[in-house]
Amino acid sequence: MLVIQTVAIILGIIGIREAKATHIGRGTAIGSLVIAGLLVLMSLGSIPAWISFVNFERTNPKSAHGGAKMRELLLPDLKETVNDIRKIRFREKDQSLELEVKDGEWRVQERGDYPASYDKIHRVLMSLLDMKITGKQVAHKNSLSQLKLVAPADGTADQTGMEMDLINGSGGNVATLIIGGTLESSGGTNSGSFMGGPAEQRFIRLPKDDTKGKDEYTAWQVSDSLYDIQPDPKQAPKAEDWIDKSFIDVKKVHSVAITHPNAADSWTGARADENAEFKFEGAKPGEELDTAKANGLASVLSSAGFTDVVPKDKVTPDMFKGSSTAEIKTFEGFKYDVTFAPKAAKGATEPEAYYFKVKVSGDFAKERKADPKEKPEDKKKNDDKFAEEKTELDKKLTKEKAFEGWVYEVSSSTVTALVKKKSEVLREKAADKPAATPPGATPPPFGAIPCAASPVAPSSPPPAPPHTTTVTTPPVTVPAPPAEAKPAPAPKPEAPKPEAPKPADAKPAEAKPTDAKP
Repeated sequence: MLVIQTVAIILGIIGIREAKATHIGRGTAIGSLVIAGLLVLMSLGSIPAWISFVNFERTNPKSAHGGAKMRELLLPDLKETVNDIRKIRFREKDQSLELEVKDGEWRVQERGDYPASYDKIHRVLMSLLDMKITGKQVAHKNSLSQLKLVAPADGTADQTGMEMDLINGSGGNVATLIIGGTLESSGGTNSGSFMGGPAEQRFIRLPKDDTKGKDEYTAWQVSDSLYDIQPDPKQAPKAEDWIDKSFIDVKKVHSVAITHPNAADSWTGARADENAEFKFEGAKPGEELDTAKANGLASVLSSAGFTDVVPKDKVTPDMFKGSSTAEIKTFEGFKYDVTFAPKAAKGATEPEAYYFKVKVSGDFAKERKADPKEKPEDKKKNDDKFAEEKTELDKKLTKEKAFEGWVYEVSSSTVTALVKKKSEVLREKAADKPAATPPGATPPPFGAIPCAASPVAPSSPPPAPPHTTTVTTPPVTVPAPPAEAKPAPAPKPEAPKPEAPKPADAKPAEAKPTDAKP
């Protein structure tokens, strides 16, 4: 009996060392210790201990015995077939998403075949190509749900993972992955973290690695959060996260004509050149554009973006009920005709998003006007530069015309400069401004009714009157003065002379500017 106990302990120690050496994980070590303990119990005649061991092996998903053979790469054969992939399908219990190559371009089926982000798809496929295995667990069918590795068609939402199918142009399956739950690593050299600390890891099951005829399913462990594929492990991939987000890029704005449903709210701003300020066009006398309030005109829709696109079969006329429009012209010859309307949101006082559509046209110079004094060598250089710029303008027009015919959702910040009404960009008149507090006066308390300003004290006190000395004397008789004689009035103090203005500030006393308004 002592021999059996000793052997059990030695087996447990060997199991721990083996787990550390092969980086399989704590499952093997724990399993070995449990086996050792059970052997000890069996040596003592405890039959229920053996039953407990059997149950543990069938329900513990961290056992590393059996299953597929350990390897370095998750998909070692993908390098031979990655260029054949023409469709990627994601499936969860009640949701699906398909990306497919159509007309030579990746498209998102759930967004009416709107172009998909090629960069993101390429990034995902390359990450799968190089994805390394950091650990392995072998689970039985009734324990797959603990790792969320049950196929969507075989279990409930709380048991299943996300199935990802890679499909070639002939409809054949290149690879199928079931992406399961996360595992918080304990840190150390094998955690996959940049600094060796905890890193989020995922369980992945490849059905082709399941042991046929046995109740064994291999759960591969990878040090990758798979953020591009599934940013939130608790949510299915969103179609809007896969669409190509490139959009119009308005540069060198010349004029913006905004038309709102109420004609009184409409207005137009324009400038003479790229360095000038915007001014009203067709404004009434006395109306002036406040450039501080309309400061977004110069960069309106520059590097614009959108959050989502509406499939064409989902667009309804009500989306643009009460919409506004804007005609934007640039110095390069582009013209953008945009239509936008607030997207209704429950409980929101201000719209957080707008429906948006655009039409783009261009009127570019066909030839360059050469300077008569231009040297021959300069003419060739300038002609080549003009031709290059013309080619770039044509390319940009072709690219941006592809955005026509779609309805986009944009954030409110994208159209901030366009939604303003005329009354919101008018410069305040002097009469409309509150009276300034005179120097030296105490400003009225907040909320008090304004009153007339108090007189301003002079900067220097007036000269004091002549000092008079009073003397008391005994009564004396004073002869009366002649009737015509009157005491001369005391001289008035001389008024202080205003200080002469400095030469830089000197102005004619009565002159008025020639353009002064009444």
